[in-house]
Amino acid sequence: MLITKDNTIRFKEFSPAMMTMLNVLYSLNLQKIPDFPDDFVITSANDSTSHSAKSKHYENKALDIRSKNFKDNLSKVLFIDRIQNMLGNKFIIFLENPGKTQEHFHIQVKKGEDYP
Repeated sequence: MLITKDNTIRFKEFSPAMMTMLNVLYSLNLQKIPDFPDDFVITSANDSTSHSAKSKHYENKALDIRSKNFKDNLSKVLFIDRIQNMLGNKFIIFLENPGKTQEHFHIQVKKGEDYP
């Protein structure tokens, strides 16, 4: 299941990019891969003013996903690899702030790319 961290997470628009990211996350979640959490938790969409001024979040082309609920670093690497393969080369996913309190996965349309 895809869930949001709390009721402050807002989707201001379901752009094609946002829908693609959500569909891929949902599809991967249905696979119930060992060492992946039972639910993927969305921690940010287009709901914050804390992102940088040119952030894809403000264009409805980025999501943040909780990473601390993954079993270990290997499962995080496998998650990144799976999501990247499922999304294709117009998107990028990476672990932001690794090892810090604010650690999370960031998924977005690559800079300089249009989607679709």
